[in-house]
Amino acid sequence: KNETMARGAGFGLDAELAKKREDAFNSADGQQRTSEAVAWIESLLGESLEDKNDLHASLKNGISLCKLVNIVVPGTIPEKRINNSTMPFKQMENISTFLKAMRTLGVPEPDLFETVDLFDGKDLALVVQCIHSLGSTLQLKHPSFPGPHLGVARSAANKRNFTQEQLRAGDMVGTSLTLGNSSLAHQAASDRLGGTSPPRGITRAATAPVEKFSNVSISGARTTS
Repeated sequence: KNETMARGAGFGLDAELAKKREDAFNSADGQQRTSEAVAWIESLLGESLEDKNDLHASLKNGISLCKLVNIVVPGTIPEKRINNSTMPFKQMENISTFLKAMRTLGVPEPDLFETVDLFDGKDLALVVQCIHSLGSTLQLKHPSFPGPHLGVARSAANKRNFTQEQLRAGDMVGTSLTLGNSSLAHQAASDRLGGTSPPRGITRAATAPVEKFSNVSISGARTTS
């Protein structure tokens, strides 16, 4: 169980959210996704992480993540931007550099974590989600990457192309419907005002004289007065 996530949870809503994040990470599904992410990273790096059973300790300096980016899409992060220092702010810079690279590669914003989510271990479940999202994004937006792959490719937008004839036909249908609705609205307004003239284009059917009725039953039977 990850103890870092449990520390500094605070009170009230913050504590509740921290507990949900910790539960998501420690769940069977969360651990399975973490194992898949770790195995993918190690296969690409060609080396084992510092401690595959402790994702926080293995990734918090940001070095492995930055190396991962340059393996899947070479040259994304300049080598001089990767800090090997053990100083906390330098390690946080590495994480920040990784997150900027994620945006460059097209990873959706909702799948990105904050620097403190990894460095302080506040939301490791979101860190794992980001890694999985990178795997899916590579398959969709960077097909030249040969693999190995993580997860499935995201679906591309289903764009439809219409011919000019189809667009004009659609405009004609829309115009016809608009005119029809306008005529019906005019008819309804005329009826409310007691008007007798139907709107142009609509013929009013002849009606019989209206009889007055009283005592209308629920079944529909009626008795003339």
